[in-house]
Amino acid sequence: MTQDNVHQEHQEKQVVESSTTEKQDIRQDQSIPLAKFLEVKDTVKELKNKLSSYEEKEKKLQESKLLEEKNYQELLAKRENELNSYKSQLEEERKNYKVATVKEKFARVLDKNNAINSDDVLKLVDVNSLMESEDQESAINQIVEEFKTSKSYLFKPAVLNHNENNKITNNTNKQANPNAKRDSALNIWMS
Repeated sequence: MTQDNVHQEHQEKQVVESSTTEKQDIRQDQSIPLAKFLEVKDTVKELKNKLSSYEEKEKKLQESKLLEEKNYQELLAKRENELNSYKSQLEEERKNYKVATVKEKFARVLDKNNAINSDDVLKLVDVNSLMESEDQESAINQIVEEFKTSKSYLFKPAVLNHNENNKITNNTNKQANPNAKRDSALNIWMS
């Protein structure tokens, strides 16, 4: 062995020794007292528990928000359905009111024209076409006149008022016979 070889071996030993001492130094630097290690371990465990509890709370909060949002959406949909049903009921009531108004107008005109039964005549009329008519009064009068000519059996025959008829008869009798009043009283008494 030459000197160079010896020198090289010596250097290798020093490198190996220095690396082992460095490893020991590193291990010594990394070594933590047991009390400190247990304290940090407990702290880490607490933090993990807190983190998991916060994550659970966050998850529950998100679930409850979704549930509330779903409930609000369901409630909103329910209210919209109720509103739509009320709107449709209102429209139906408005239509019924218009129909009733037209029927009442028609019944008044029928009564003025001596209809026997205004309900029967109303059954023969298309009330919806009258509702759409711009001038309902003239349309009603026109229909009544048509019914008077085509279906006269729906109306009472035109008769003079009974009191007016009696006055005409009495005036005629008085002119023809001034004693007619006395004669009619005798005729009643004798019969």
